[in-house]
Amino acid sequence: MSERGPRGGGFESYSSWRERQERPPQNLREEVERMYMEVPTELGREILGKILEMMSAKDRAKKLAAYVATADPKDITTYFPEKKLGILLVCDATSPKTYHVGDTVIERGDRILQVHIPPRLAPAGQNNPLLADLTESLQLTSDYIKYQGLRPKYITGCTYEPLVRIAERRYGFGAVRVNIPTEWSERVERVFHRYVDPDRKPVIGFIYATTKEFQARFPARSLK
Repeated sequence: MSERGPRGGGFESYSSWRERQERPPQNLREEVERMYMEVPTELGREILGKILEMMSAKDRAKKLAAYVATADPKDITTYFPEKKLGILLVCDATSPKTYHVGDTVIERGDRILQVHIPPRLAPAGQNNPLLADLTESLQLTSDYIKYQGLRPKYITGCTYEPLVRIAERRYGFGAVRVNIPTEWSERVERVFHRYVDPDRKPVIGFIYATTKEFQARFPARSLK
């Protein structure tokens, strides 16, 4: 049986919420929450709501960074929605929209497993350690799917050339390089400019494979 990590916080009891409302705000978040509850206009509520969303996103990013820095990259026995496996960050998610990629249609609501390839330079030769790291990380991903009983319909990712070409030719992913949705391409472009080359516009591609195709290439190993 696998250990499932927390998917998110539980609901706060009414008594603890009431107690928080009756004492002075202890930090900026509580102050903004109080303002959100008391603001008299819809516009004010919308603005404060967006501020709270940004604060929550920042907190999640900090927690994720701390997890990535300390997690065992070979542990497949513990589940997290965002999981470090080798050099990859693997996200158990659903497709937020319907996407047409090549001859494949990923429907809104389809279970997908997103693999985020790290911002590293492309291999210069067959002995470059990135190839070995990617191979082992993709194998760990297949092991993780089997161990956790996950049922994604597709394995997907978005990265820049020449990593797209490597994923396509070496690892059997399908790839598209045109009309990449901005919710995928903008993040990859920011990572490329920050870690690889701040002055060059990257060629970005979306990679995908059905889980059946992926696991045929990377048969899951039994946990010993």
